[in-house]
Amino acid sequence: MTDMAELQKRKQPLNLAIVHVDPDAFIANYVPWLEITSFITALRAGDVEVPADGATPKLTPQQIKGAAAVNYGGDALFAFCMAAALKGDKAAVEKVDAALT
Repeated sequence: MTDMAELQKRKQPLNLAIVHVDPDAFIANYVPWLEITSFITALRAGDVEVPADGATPKLTPQQIKGAAAVNYGGDALFAFCMAAALKGDKAAVEKVDAALT
């Protein structure tokens, strides 16, 4: 599924992970959200077409650590780190950092 409903479905658990400072949930939901966000952006720009099977394309490891993360993931990561800082949860930030680097 490559539409806004899929984006919403993937974004909600990421938002909850940020609000509750849940590093495991953030890590589990970050890449799926990044995939749909990157795909919808490319689709709107006319750079890609909807796959025949309707499945959201997976990002390569280079895309996850490169342009996709820089362009779309920074705000989500920043929000998680700010929420963790406000709760004094340095370990949560360290866990997410270790998983994403």
